[in-house]
Amino acid sequence: NLAAGQYCITATNAAGCVSAQTCVMINAAPAIPGAPTGVPNTRCGSGTVILGATGCSGGTLNWYSAQSGGTILGSGSSFTTPTINQTTTFYVSCTIGQCVSARTAVVATVNLDPGCSGGGPNICPAPMLGVTQPTCGGLNTGTITITSSTSGLMFSVDNGAFVTYPAGGFSGLSLGNHCVRSRNVAGCISVPACVTLVSPSSCVFEGCSPGFWKNHEELWDNINDAVPQNMPASLRFTTSPSFRVYFNLSEARMQEMGFPVNISMHGAISQGGGQCKSFARHAVAALLTTGSGLNVDYPDGVSNFTQLYTAIRNTLLSGTCSGTFAEQVAKISDDDHGRCGQVIPVLQPGGISQPTTGNPAYDRPVGIVNTLVTVNSFPNPYTDRVTFTIRSSVSGMASFELFGLLGEKVSQLYTGPIDAKSVKTLIYNAPTAQRKTLVYRLTLGGKIVTGKVLYIN
Repeated sequence: NLAAGQYCITATNAAGCVSAQTCVMINAAPAIPGAPTGVPNTRCGSGTVILGATGCSGGTLNWYSAQSGGTILGSGSSFTTPTINQTTTFYVSCTIGQCVSARTAVVATVNLDPGCSGGGPNICPAPMLGVTQPTCGGLNTGTITITSSTSGLMFSVDNGAFVTYPAGGFSGLSLGNHCVRSRNVAGCISVPACVTLVSPSSCVFEGCSPGFWKNHEELWDNINDAVPQNMPASLRFTTSPSFRVYFNLSEARMQEMGFPVNISMHGAISQGGGQCKSFARHAVAALLTTGSGLNVDYPDGVSNFTQLYTAIRNTLLSGTCSGTFAEQVAKISDDDHGRCGQVIPVLQPGGISQPTTGNPAYDRPVGIVNTLVTVNSFPNPYTDRVTFTIRSSVSGMASFELFGLLGEKVSQLYTGPIDAKSVKTLIYNAPTAQRKTLVYRLTLGGKIVTGKVLYIN
C-alpha cells in the first residue's frame, strides 16, 4: 500500500556488504471512471425498447442485464433491448483502459394499459368507429361515434387537440374523410381510424350553379369526360359546340334573344344578362347537373334528361324565358361551389374521393363521383407525413409527382398502374429538410390533376 512516488532498494549480506541502489517509480492509481448517465425509454406492449447513455468520454459503454457480473449484451451509446413484455431494468457501465465504472440502471418501461397493446413504440390500437352520415339538409351534420372502449382514453379528430370523448360522439362534421386517433394515460397514441362522410344517395340534389360549370370546364370539355358520357348519346355536348345548333334554333331566334349567333355552350353558360340569357345559363347548367347522374328535382312533367332538353328547347323557341318552368330549371342549378365541391369530386385541389364503406347505399353514390379521376390528400395541412388516395374510372399507367412552390421536383412518389374504380393509396414521409408546402401532379390517361398540400410545423 505504498503511496505514489520513487522508491530505492539496497541489499545487505551477512558480512555487511551493501549492494548498489535500485530505484523504481510507483505511479498514482488511475481514477475509476464516473458512472454514465442513462436515458430510459417507454413503449406500449411487448417488443424492443431503445435505451441510451452518455458520459463516457474516451471510453466504451457496455450494457448488462444485471447490476453486477453477467455478460455484455451490447456496446455503445444506444442499446436496443431484446423483446420484453414487462418493464425491465438494464445496466450500463463505462470502461476506460482497464478501469470500469459502477453500473447505472436504465429502465425500459412497458405500458400494459388495457387501452394499449402491441404494434410498436407509442402505438395503441386504432379506435373502432361508428358513423351517422350527413342528412340531406346540410353539409355539416355527420357524426362519428367510438364503438370500442373509451375508458381512460382521449381522442383527436383530424389531428386536432386530444379531448375526452363527448356524449353522443363527434358531431357537426362535414362531408369528406375524417380520421380519429386515441391516446391513453401512458401517452401512447394510436394509428388513425378513418371514415368518409357522404351525401345520402336518397337525397334530391339542388345542383351546381352556372358559375360552377363555367369554372370547371375540365369536367365537360371532352366528349369522353364523365358528364357527357352520362348523357343520352344523341344529346351529348361539351363546352365547344354551338348553342344554336345543339338546340336547333334559327339565327333569327338567336338574334331575337340577343345571343351571338355562334355562341358556344360554354359561352352561353358564361354570359351575363337577364331573361333568355339568364334562362340559357341555368338551362345548360341544369343539363350538366342532370347529365352527372345526380338525383335532381325535375320540373313538372319532366322525369329524365331527354324530356328536360325538349322542354328547354320549346321554351327557347317560344321566347317565354320566365315563369314557373324557368324557375324550376333554375332550381336544378341554384346551388353554389361549396356544396358542389364536396358532393361532386371535381378535378381540382381538394376533390373528395369515396372509399368503400360496405354499405351499398354509399358504395355507389349518386352522381359522377365514381366516374372521375380524383385525388384526396390527408392531412392537409401536414406536418411530416401525408397520404394521397386516388380514384379513377379508367385503368392506365400513372405518374404521381411532388414539387415545391418554386417548381423544384421533390419526389417521384409513384409510377405504375392505376386500376379502374379502385383506391390507390400513396404515402409520403417527408424528410426533415423537405418539409414544406407541396404541389402534387397526377398524370393518368391524358388527364392531369394538380393540387396543393400545405405544411405546418
